[in-house]
Amino acid sequence: MVGKRHRRAGLRHLRCATGTVPLLWVIDQRVSLTVSANRTTVHLQERVYPPVTFDPDSPLSNPAFRRIWLAGVCGGIVRWLEIVVVGIYVFDITGSAFLASVIAMLRILPFAPAGPILAMAADRFGVRRTYLVLVRMMIGLTLLQAVLAALGWLQVWHLAIGALAAGIYWAAELPLRRSLLGSVVPPTQIVAAMAIDTTSNNITKMLGPLMGGLVLQWTGLTGAFIFSTVMHVVTLRLVMQIDERKRAVPRRSGFLRNLREGIALARTNRMALLAISMSLVFNLFGFPGASMIPVVGDQQLQLSAAMVGLLTAAEGIGATLGSLVIVRYGHRIRFHGRFFASGCIIFMLMMALFSVAPNATLAWTALLISGLGIACFTSMQATLVLIGAPEFARSRLMGLLSISIGTGPLGFLLLGWTADRVGASTALQLMVVEGLIAWSIVAWRMRDVLTQPTPDNR
Repeated sequence: MVGKRHRRAGLRHLRCATGTVPLLWVIDQRVSLTVSANRTTVHLQERVYPPVTFDPDSPLSNPAFRRIWLAGVCGGIVRWLEIVVVGIYVFDITGSAFLASVIAMLRILPFAPAGPILAMAADRFGVRRTYLVLVRMMIGLTLLQAVLAALGWLQVWHLAIGALAAGIYWAAELPLRRSLLGSVVPPTQIVAAMAIDTTSNNITKMLGPLMGGLVLQWTGLTGAFIFSTVMHVVTLRLVMQIDERKRAVPRRSGFLRNLREGIALARTNRMALLAISMSLVFNLFGFPGASMIPVVGDQQLQLSAAMVGLLTAAEGIGATLGSLVIVRYGHRIRFHGRFFASGCIIFMLMMALFSVAPNATLAWTALLISGLGIACFTSMQATLVLIGAPEFARSRLMGLLSISIGTGPLGFLLLGWTADRVGASTALQLMVVEGLIAWSIVAWRMRDVLTQPTPDNR
């Protein structure tokens, strides 16, 4: 009887050194210890890896904005990486600097014609859907180039087609990706959103070429195109997670009709018209001056190759610093049009100062300040359209803005032709004089936008 009682008690208790303990109590203690250990682990992880939080007033607190912004970062890295990689490869196999420059120029040529066409496609099929088609096109193209490079079949004309397609994809920045950016943030955050995007663009201009050189040295051209493919796949994944707030209304207008409608919208929207007209001035008479920096540094200032590189980097440093300041204090800007126009004239005046600088210190300082002007200009370029135009008109107006930007090659050709005849320094000075005249005309015609603060009900 005693043995039986002990066996029955053994079913209900565990024998311990300190006596008998109920089985359920032991299980409960084990569960409590496990939960406590898990909580301690999570607490330690939070102390070592604190969760990422954003200011609620910052566009970065918006998941949709982060996805579109990161898609732009991926695209920027690939763009500047391929410019360096393809340029080096074409020069190595052909020995022609002219062919290398032509391949690079093909990335800019589609801006003017592709902008309105992409805007028309966005009106008809939706911005997100059109953008996804382009991303898938780039995935297939870079993957094909990687295969051709691995097999040893890649030719210069293959790279030319790829550069032209990449230029079309680049032209989608304004009518597609930046239109998406403006649609997912409230109007009060558009300035900060554009400033963040501009900052990342400036950083990718420095990061992309560095990565391109390293990838080309370590993995060759095949590895570079595989890297581009992976980045495009990441972009595809990011954009697919974005939901457009409303479906596109089908529009069956042709290219010319869509262009006429965009011009009509620009005439009635003074802020968008300022962005388009001042961008035309900047890309014809301002931005091409950057191509003369190495020439002036070498011929006029007699600098070494390393010092010319440092001189060229000053503009990018100034643009990055200026963009960071705008991210922090952009919400205080009341005269967006004046801020935009000031950036344009600051850049042109600093290019004039650079052209007559007697030493490297003054030249570097002028280029640094010119970068600040670029930050003011580029951060407001798309912002004026986004805050001044209704959402249904943004794609078409962004398409017109792409046409203005697409005139840049004409400015480069004009400046290069003049520099061959009168020298780089004199050509820069003549370009600045022409630009100041054009800037004054636009500023006078758009003085109502420049003198009035941006409406609060934008």
